[in-house]
Formats: sequence, C-alpha cells, structure tokens
Amino acid sequence: MPDDGTQAGANDGRTQPTPGPTTDPKTPNFEGPFDEDKAKRLVENLRESERRLQEELKTLRPKAAEFDKLEESKKTELQKLTEQLTAETTKREAAELENLRLKVGAAKGLPVELIARLQGDTEEALTADADKLLALVAPSPGVPRASSRQGAPEPSRTIGDSMNDKLRRAAGY
Repeated sequence: MPDDGTQAGANDGRTQPTPGPTTDPKTPNFEGPFDEDKAKRLVENLRESERRLQEELKTLRPKAAEFDKLEESKKTELQKLTEQLTAETTKREAAELENLRLKVGAAKGLPVELIARLQGDTEEALTADADKLLALVAPSPGVPRASSRQGAPEPSRTIGDSMNDKLRRAAGY
C-alpha cells in the first residue's frame, strides 16, 4: 500500500482513498505497540470496504457507459446541427449578396447581363464596381459608337428601296 493514503482500484487503474482513522470510524488507530486484534479488525474493515466499493462499481459502470453513449449521441446531433447551421448561413449570405448585387445593378441602370459581373462583398464595393463597368460600356460624348457591321458602309435606304424594288429595276421592270 502506498504511503500517500491511496490504493489502486480494482481493474480501473484509478486511485481511491484508503479507509483509515479519518475516513472510517471502525478502523483502529495504530499508535503504540502492535496489536494483533487491531490488525485483524483493520484487515476485515478494509476487505468489507473493498467489497462495498466493488459492488458500487458494478452498478456504476453500466450507468457510466450509458451516460457516455448518451453524451456521444448528443455530440453527434450537435455536430449535425452545427453543419446544417453552417450550410444554411452560407446559403443565406450568398442570397443576400446576390440580392445586393441586383439592387446595385438596377440602381445604376446596368443591363441584366452585366449585373452578374459585379464584384464585391459590400454595397460600397459593388457600387464602385458598377461605376467602373458603366464607364467601360457607356458611350463617351463625342466618340462615335462602333456599328455592329464594323467597317461596312451604312446602306442608303429610301422609301421604295426594298430588295424587290432593286430586283425589278435590275430586270428592267
């Protein structure tokens, strides 16, 4: 038995207080010469104490295992709920950002095709990006806008100058 007043518990590796004069009034005090009767009572008391502790341990182990299992199931449920919350928060933030992007794009008069190109996480950043984008796509005053036909002369149209009219003239009608 160690000098620190503890003894190893049965099978669990933990230390438990040794019943003694301060913890068990039945335990004789060994001050003075050795007394065989006192020693026998001490051994009997220790055996009885160990027997009671073993019985208590038998009833507590299943309860401890059940408690651990319950805690583990709660932990697993908590982890599931945490993951769901994280996913829903991410979806909500993405929807809020898309809503803000649409709001800024519409307020700036951007075409729908260009609103998706806006970049930024705040209204200020999106507004600044929309202004830059508008500066790139808006015509500048005094600068002619390029035609979709790029370099092809504009056709001169007059009333009655349809393709049919041109074909009739060419055929001599």
